[in-house]
Amino acid sequence: MNSTSEAASSAVAGAWAPLSEQPDLSRSPWLEPPLRLLLYFDIFDHPLTGHEIQALAYPPGLSWSEVKRALDALVKLEVLEHHADFYFLIGKRATVAARLDKAQHSRALWQKVPRSVRILAAFPFVRYPPEPA
Repeated sequence: MNSTSEAASSAVAGAWAPLSEQPDLSRSPWLEPPLRLLLYFDIFDHPLTGHEIQALAYPPGLSWSEVKRALDALVKLEVLEHHADFYFLIGKRATVAARLDKAQHSRALWQKVPRSVRILAAFPFVRYPPEPA
C-alpha cells in the first residue's frame, strides 16, 4: 500500500471514529444522518425523539451517549433545537405541540378500535372463491 492510500484510509477511519474521539464535531460524519432524517420528517412537521433518531438514523449497536453527543453538537451548532424530548429544525418548535396533540387524539381513536372490530366481525360475508363442495 502506498503512502497516499494509507493516508486516505486513515483519514476515513478517523472521520468515522467514535464521537468521543473527535475534537471537531462540526466536520463529523456522525452529524449527517440525524440531520438528513430530521430534514425528511420536517416535510411532515413531525419532530423526533432522540431514541427515534437513534433507531432510524444510526446503525444498531451505537450507544445512546454517542447519539446524544451528536445531537447536542447539532444543537450547539444551531442547526437543531431540543424541547420536551424532541429534536427539530430551528424555528419549528410549534411542531412539538402539534405532535403531542396528534398523539393524544390518536390514543382516543385507538380506544374505539375494539368496538369497531366487534361490529365488523358481526357482519356476514361471502367467501371468494367459494369452497369446493
